[in-house]
Amino acid sequence: MKVLFDGLACFATLYYLFALWCVVAFFSRKPFRLSNWTPPVSILKPVKGLDEAAFENFVSFCRQDYPDYEVLFGVGSKEDPAVPVIQRLIQAHPELDIQLVVLESMRAVNQKVGILDVLTQRARHDLLVISDSDVRVPPNYLKEIVSPFQEPKIGMVTCLYRISGSKNLPAALESMIIHLDFFPAVLVAERLEGLGFGLGATMAITRSALLTIGGFKRIADYLADDYLLGRLIHQAGYRVLLSTVVVDIIQEKLSTMGTHLQNLPAQGLFCQHSHPRRFLQHDLYSHQRLFTSRLGAPVHHGCRPFAHGFVDLGPISGGTGLAGCLAEFAFQRIYQRGDLGYRIFGKHCLLEKEHFPGGSRRPDDQG
Repeated sequence: MKVLFDGLACFATLYYLFALWCVVAFFSRKPFRLSNWTPPVSILKPVKGLDEAAFENFVSFCRQDYPDYEVLFGVGSKEDPAVPVIQRLIQAHPELDIQLVVLESMRAVNQKVGILDVLTQRARHDLLVISDSDVRVPPNYLKEIVSPFQEPKIGMVTCLYRISGSKNLPAALESMIIHLDFFPAVLVAERLEGLGFGLGATMAITRSALLTIGGFKRIADYLADDYLLGRLIHQAGYRVLLSTVVVDIIQEKLSTMGTHLQNLPAQGLFCQHSHPRRFLQHDLYSHQRLFTSRLGAPVHHGCRPFAHGFVDLGPISGGTGLAGCLAEFAFQRIYQRGDLGYRIFGKHCLLEKEHFPGGSRRPDDQG
């Protein structure tokens, strides 16, 4: 047993050393070459409820050092508390093309994606920048995000985010998790395999890449829309690039660590709760994709690459990480047995047999 734990400790130490190198290398990168190439851009912002410092977050998108862009806000109801704030923003910046789109009804299970589908139809430009409502950006944001699209094979540019403005312990702990867990996990995944997923804080895409994968309707019934959008674009033959820009998510206080999960609707991941089957199906499929790395490492589980293998096997959470990894492995083996997996999981989770091996293919199996 001592040998096992010594091995885990060595493995975790090597991982963190490699992760540290990846982080240092990332912050040593030069920004993408900037030029006078500034195509018009449509910024799409699905909104539900009010985030902390919402007006200031929205204003940061109106102060871009960029010549031609529009900002489209989408809400699911005219009663949404964000509506007056957006109207105030429009009045404060009459020089900009800012639109508020109110959707009273939609069929998409994931309402964020449903709103994005409508905003895309309203957008005038072919370069689309999607950003969550709680994001604050620097003035050079658009130039940095748009510049890589000079290369025709770039289909998506995404970026890391940090938690800013923490004023109590739960918020500070949340910030620490993002910076010490999420940052390294993404950068290690990028270094080992390249980026094949998107990060919801910012996803810049071309309209042609979006049409190639079937538009937002293709992911309208799935929760991890940022992961799936990036994955589908990557599988369609486009490159997914990580920008050197790091955006801020303003999160001053959390009453408990669980509050962040309860507040996900205010951050863009809002869905109709009347369709639990779809989310059970999506979660099952996320688990099915756990062991997909060429290196044999458990990557791309849900939205978090290396979620159970490398990160959670660190010195602090080695025991729970190992248990989680073994549980995922057992799930994977049972799942792959097809009929056995359906009998154990399918009937109890109200899943159809097609969601198990031998059934129909899922959206990101294409390509």
